[in-house]
Amino acid sequence: MHLATGSLAIDLANTWDPYLADPELLPSRASLERFLNAHGIDETPDNEALSRCHVLRERLRHIVGAPTPAELVARLNVLLCEVVEGAAIVRRRDGRWSLVPGQPLQASPEGRIAARAASELTELITDLGAERIRQCRAAPCIEVFVDRSRNGRRAYCSRRCANRVNASRHRRRMSG
Repeated sequence: MHLATGSLAIDLANTWDPYLADPELLPSRASLERFLNAHGIDETPDNEALSRCHVLRERLRHIVGAPTPAELVARLNVLLCEVVEGAAIVRRRDGRWSLVPGQPLQASPEGRIAARAASELTELITDLGAERIRQCRAAPCIEVFVDRSRNGRRAYCSRRCANRVNASRHRRRMSG
C-alpha cells in the first residue's frame, strides 16, 4: 500500500506509478478499502466509488500540477466549493494564504474523501505555501510531493528521480 506521506490527498494523487508494469495502485475495491483504512477512513467502497476515486486522483493531480501557486489555489478553491459551501482560500495582506471556513455539504463517501483531501491541501497551502506542493520534474515520473527543504528548490520526488536525471545529463555530456 502506498502511504509515503500519510496525507490522504498526496497519497491518493500518487496511486498511479508509471515506473511499474501495471501503474494502477488502486485496481480494485479491496485495494481502495485498504488505502482508506490506512488513512483512518472506515468505508466499504463499491465499484462506482472506486471509479470516482480514480477521477478524484486525476483531479488532485490537476490541482497540484498547476503552473503557478495562484493557479493551484484557484483550482483547489473549485474543489473546496463543491465539498464545503462558502469555503475558499484567500491571500492575506501579508501575502500568506488563509482559509475562509464554510459549511460542509452532505456528501457521498467519495465526497467525504474529496473534502478531506481538499482540507489537507488547504492546510499545506496555509502552513507552507502553494509553491511548496509540486509534481516531480523527472519524466515519466508524475509523483506529487511537498517540498519541505530549507531553500524551497526541490525539483524531484526522490533520490531515485534526481539520480536518474543527473545520470542522463552526464551521459549526454559524455556522448556529445
